[in-house]
This record gives sequence, C-alpha cells and structure tokens, in this order.
Amino acid sequence: MLRKRTWVSGVTTWFARWTDPDTSRVIDTNLTNLDKTSAESRTDWAKRKSKSLRDRRAAIEAGAPLRSSTLPKDAVKAFLCDREHHVRQRTIETYQESLDEFLEWTQSKGVSEVEQLSPRHLMQLSGDLASRRRQAQGYRPGTWLTL
Repeated sequence: MLRKRTWVSGVTTWFARWTDPDTSRVIDTNLTNLDKTSAESRTDWAKRKSKSLRDRRAAIEAGAPLRSSTLPKDAVKAFLCDREHHVRQRTIETYQESLDEFLEWTQSKGVSEVEQLSPRHLMQLSGDLASRRRQAQGYRPGTWLTL
C-alpha cells in the first residue's frame, strides 16, 4: 500500500507499507529516501516489490525455510551453549578466543546479522585473521627473511 504524508513544513513524503512474509511484521519503507519521487518510479517499485513478496510467499508455502535475523553475538552464544556438552572447558575457552575475533570482525565490517554473511565475507575474514596473526608474530609486509 502506498501512502502520502505531508509534514507540517509542507514537505511531502511517500511511504510503502507491506508485510514481511518471513516475520509477518508490517514494514514501512520511505520511498522518498529511496529516490522514488515520481508516480512512475513509485508504481514500478510497488509492482516489483509485490512480485518479490508473492514469490517469497510461494517459496515458503512450497517448504522454503523462513529467513531469520540472528545477531552474531546470539549465534556465538548458541554455538557455545550447544558445544559445552560435547567438549572440555579448555576447548570452549579456545573457541571463545577465536569467536571474540569473529565478533570484532563482524562489527568492524558492519555485519549486523549472521544471515548477511556470504562466502566472500568468510574469505575476507580468513584473510584478515591470517594477516593479524602474521603481524602478531612480528611479520611485516615487504620484509624478507634472510639467511
């Protein structure tokens, strides 16, 4: 549903209200902020959004899992709780060190939900952690080992 709002200042903004098929939450999207300022661009956006919502509902009905939004810290906590019954406490402590690095990395890269992670992110994480460990061992790029 598209709706227009005129503010006290006289500025007009357009909003779209839709229900997320995964969470059943009602979401308001400011179309003016998305630069959908003409009637044609708003209508085009609404048609594409309607089609994507219809496709997603059909996928869910066909058995696709619901998408969720899991915070990285919650995912780490769930992982550690699950593993604590299968491994020794020292192993959990070792995991915790690496997972703290992972959480720091997700925060620095702006990854706010685990579902945002892609193979590209994980390759970047691997490279960043390897670089950090080399630097901790005293290696500096551009230096050569001489015998």
